[in-house]
Amino acid sequence: MTSTQYEIPILVTGAAGRIGAVGRKVVDLLLAAGFRVRAQVRVDDERAVDLRRAGADVVVGDLREIVDVHRAMEGCERVCLTMSVSPEYLEAASNVAAVAMHHDVKAFVNLSRMTVKEMDAFKTTASPPAKAALAG
Repeated sequence: MTSTQYEIPILVTGAAGRIGAVGRKVVDLLLAAGFRVRAQVRVDDERAVDLRRAGADVVVGDLREIVDVHRAMEGCERVCLTMSVSPEYLEAASNVAAVAMHHDVKAFVNLSRMTVKEMDAFKTTASPPAKAALAG
């Protein structure tokens, strides 16, 4: 990679890491590798403050609001969507995918979450949103 590629931010959605902390882990790994990270969070709380301290550019917004998605993605060529594609999050995931196409994003990664603490090498479990969707 060239230094220019390191200067273009990678958007990580769900970066506050409320469920499973996948987004926060991705942010930490990318920052440690020298990438510039734009961390999308829904709420500007102490987790957002921690992300800023770690070196991320924090953008606050709701992924269900298309204007917020455009604002978060502007200038990014790579996106890491860290939310499960479930009925609860379908609108947000669809918005992110549509806006990524509009902005000609070159790399799009979706990292769905599972409840790792309930897993082992021989069984898996649905993520909390998937469990809620199945129960409802």
